[in-house]
Amino acid sequence: MRRYKVRTLITLLRPEEGGLKHELLSPTHSLVVHVRRREGTKIRSHLFETAITTDDDEPLVPGDKDRLVTILVTDDQASEYLQPGQQFDLWPEHDVGAAFGKNVGTGIVSQRVFV
Repeated sequence: MRRYKVRTLITLLRPEEGGLKHELLSPTHSLVVHVRRREGTKIRSHLFETAITTDDDEPLVPGDKDRLVTILVTDDQASEYLQPGQQFDLWPEHDVGAAFGKNVGTGIVSQRVFV
């Protein structure tokens, strides 16, 4: 499988909004990216296990707004889903097997970094 790296802006919900109750060290593997995209009349979705790294190596804190991070994904479908401008949700890693994950944040892809 190929590795894809994208720069994104993310916003994490505060605990009282249903977000995480603790900060996450950088890099973290505790969040997955859930992407939905429209193809004609159908909506396709995909979950990506990730490594999320902050630029300053400081932890991700619930309530962070427009935090610039780098997301590393090892999944051949990433090139289809993680294009600049694509919006996504962040779910806790333990929700991967659930039909509907708990949304703890959102993000938008700003650019792809070639590795």
